[in-house]
Amino acid sequence: MLAKVEVLEPEQYELWKAGKPYQVTGVKTPSSDLLAAAQSSARLANAKLPLPDQGAKLVQAKGCTACHSIDGSAKIGPSYKGIFGHEQELLDGTKVTVDENYIRESIQKPQAKVVKGFNPVMPPYTKDMIGEEDMNAIVAYIKSLN
Repeated sequence: MLAKVEVLEPEQYELWKAGKPYQVTGVKTPSSDLLAAAQSSARLANAKLPLPDQGAKLVQAKGCTACHSIDGSAKIGPSYKGIFGHEQELLDGTKVTVDENYIRESIQKPQAKVVKGFNPVMPPYTKDMIGEEDMNAIVAYIKSLN
């Protein structure tokens, strides 16, 4: 049996119990130096792959698929399957069309526009952590899943 355990502070637990969104604090992300080294080696290894294939490797390597599915199944975060070009409703009730800019913003500033039905738990990935080339590959991969 596989299960996910989330440890919450009492205030977060009360929000969760009430079905309200809560903010997770203290989430640790890999160091920038470690990620930069991994990016450099990954770029060399993936240089001959088409951009979407590079993106597929990156979302696996960076752990994105721990929270985001690629087949439409439910996970902690929204699935990547079929989202590009489609409208998503956000927690605040507004709607946004998933385009390249939205994907980039959701990776770099994930708390800015959270999809309805999900909690704002994703940590931000700065430009130091995911460079422009890798970001382009990830966006190309998500687009390819339509």
